[in-house]
Amino acid sequence: MLPSVRALFQELGMKRVLDHVVGTPVPLPEPMHAMEPSELGASEERLRILRAHERLAELNEQNRGEFDPLIEVLRREVEAARGTRSEDS
Repeated sequence: MLPSVRALFQELGMKRVLDHVVGTPVPLPEPMHAMEPSELGASEERLRILRAHERLAELNEQNRGEFDPLIEVLRREVEAARGTRSEDS
């Protein structure tokens, strides 16, 4: 793992992830395969970003303080998108 990537994981309080990082990639078990990039719509992508930041905020108090304002903005965007979509129907 690149030192810059490791530093980002440490900054986000993701020690448990770093504990499982190995120097040499391990092949996936048989029925598993690498995921393809998803092609989400704008509302699904907004929701995914919101959920990711909520999980990061749950890791520790520092993250919570840093991400809470952004999470509130993202929640409003998700709700606004839902409201716009239902009004269009």
